[in-house]
Amino acid sequence: MNYLTATVTVFGTGLLAVVGVVVIRPNADNAMIITQIIGFTATTSAALLAFLKAQETHLVVNSRIDEFKRSLEAVAAVKEDMARASGIIEGRSAANARTDELAEQAKQP
Repeated sequence: MNYLTATVTVFGTGLLAVVGVVVIRPNADNAMIITQIIGFTATTSAALLAFLKAQETHLVVNSRIDEFKRSLEAVAAVKEDMARASGIIEGRSAANARTDELAEQAKQP
Protein backbone atom coordinates (compact mmCIF):
# COMPACT_ATOMS: atom_id res chain seq x y z
CA MET A 1 0.00 0.00 0.00
CA ASN A 2 1.59 3.24 -1.03
CA TYR A 3 1.36 6.64 0.64
CA LEU A 4 -1.42 7.99 -1.50
CA THR A 5 -3.70 4.98 -1.11
CA ALA A 6 -3.23 4.83 2.64
CA THR A 7 -3.83 8.55 3.12
CA VAL A 8 -6.91 8.60 0.88
CA THR A 9 -8.32 5.59 2.73
CA VAL A 10 -7.89 7.23 6.14
CA PHE A 11 -9.32 10.56 4.97
CA GLY A 12 -12.20 8.78 3.20
CA THR A 13 -13.04 6.91 6.39
CA GLY A 14 -12.99 10.19 8.32
CA LEU A 15 -15.23 11.85 5.74
CA LEU A 16 -17.69 8.96 5.91
CA ALA A 17 -17.73 9.24 9.70
CA VAL A 18 -18.45 12.99 9.54
CA VAL A 19 -21.24 12.45 6.99
CA GLY A 20 -22.63 9.62 9.11
CA VAL A 21 -22.76 11.83 12.22
CA VAL A 22 -24.46 14.64 10.31
CA VAL A 23 -27.02 12.22 8.82
CA ILE A 24 -27.73 10.44 12.12
CA ARG A 25 -27.97 13.65 14.18
CA PRO A 26 -29.30 16.33 11.82
CA ASN A 27 -30.76 18.61 14.51
CA ALA A 28 -28.01 18.29 17.14
CA ASP A 29 -24.83 20.31 17.56
CA ASN A 30 -22.23 18.02 16.02
CA ALA A 31 -19.25 20.39 16.17
CA MET A 32 -17.54 18.54 19.03
CA ILE A 33 -17.94 15.09 17.43
CA ILE A 34 -16.81 16.34 14.01
CA THR A 35 -13.77 18.01 15.59
CA GLN A 36 -12.86 14.75 17.29
CA ILE A 37 -13.24 12.80 14.06
CA ILE A 38 -11.08 15.30 12.14
CA GLY A 39 -8.45 15.28 14.91
CA PHE A 40 -8.38 11.49 14.95
CA THR A 41 -8.13 11.36 11.15
CA ALA A 42 -5.30 13.89 11.02
CA THR A 43 -3.21 12.22 13.74
CA THR A 44 -3.82 8.75 12.32
CA SER A 45 -2.78 9.94 8.86
CA ALA A 46 0.38 11.53 10.23
CA ALA A 47 1.29 8.37 12.14
CA LEU A 48 0.57 6.21 9.09
CA LEU A 49 2.71 8.36 6.84
CA ALA A 50 5.55 8.33 9.38
CA PHE A 51 5.34 4.53 9.62
CA LEU A 52 5.33 4.10 5.85
CA LYS A 53 8.31 6.46 5.47
CA ALA A 54 10.22 4.57 8.16
CA GLN A 55 9.42 1.29 6.41
CA GLU A 56 10.65 2.68 3.08
CA THR A 57 13.85 3.94 4.70
CA HIS A 58 14.37 0.53 6.31
CA LEU A 59 14.01 -1.21 2.94
CA VAL A 60 16.43 1.20 1.24
CA VAL A 61 19.05 0.76 3.98
CA ASN A 62 18.69 -3.02 3.94
CA SER A 63 19.09 -3.19 0.17
CA ARG A 64 22.23 -1.06 0.37
CA ILE A 65 23.63 -3.23 3.16
CA ASP A 66 22.93 -6.33 1.06
CA GLU A 67 24.69 -4.73 -1.91
CA PHE A 68 27.64 -3.82 0.31
CA LYS A 69 27.86 -7.40 1.60
CA ARG A 70 27.84 -8.75 -1.97
CA SER A 71 30.65 -6.34 -2.85
CA LEU A 72 32.69 -7.49 0.13
CA GLU A 73 32.15 -11.12 -0.82
CA ALA A 74 33.33 -10.39 -4.36
CA VAL A 75 36.44 -8.61 -3.04
CA ALA A 76 37.16 -11.54 -0.72
CA ALA A 77 36.82 -13.98 -3.61
CA VAL A 78 39.22 -11.92 -5.74
CA LYS A 79 41.73 -11.75 -2.88
CA GLU A 80 41.47 -15.50 -2.42
CA ASP A 81 42.05 -16.08 -6.13
CA MET A 82 45.03 -13.72 -6.06
CA ALA A 83 46.49 -15.53 -3.05
CA ARG A 84 45.99 -18.88 -4.75
CA ALA A 85 47.65 -17.59 -7.95
CA SER A 86 50.51 -16.14 -5.92
CA GLY A 87 50.98 -19.48 -4.19
CA ILE A 88 51.02 -21.30 -7.51
CA ILE A 89 53.62 -18.89 -8.90
CA GLU A 90 55.78 -19.27 -5.79
CA GLY A 91 55.43 -23.05 -5.99
CA ARG A 92 56.49 -23.04 -9.64
CA SER A 93 59.44 -20.79 -8.88
CA ALA A 94 60.54 -23.09 -6.06
CA ALA A 95 60.12 -26.15 -8.28
CA ASN A 96 62.08 -24.49 -11.09
CA ALA A 97 64.85 -23.53 -8.69
CA ARG A 98 65.02 -27.11 -7.34
CA THR A 99 65.04 -28.52 -10.88
CA ASP A 100 67.86 -26.15 -11.87
CA GLU A 101 69.79 -27.17 -8.74
CA LEU A 102 69.38 -30.86 -9.51
CA ALA A 103 70.41 -30.27 -13.13
CA GLU A 104 73.59 -28.50 -11.93
CA GLN A 105 74.33 -31.36 -9.55
CA ALA A 106 73.85 -33.90 -12.35
CA LYS A 107 76.35 -32.02 -14.57
CA GLN A 108 79.10 -32.14 -11.98
CA PRO A 109 81.21 -35.33 -11.91
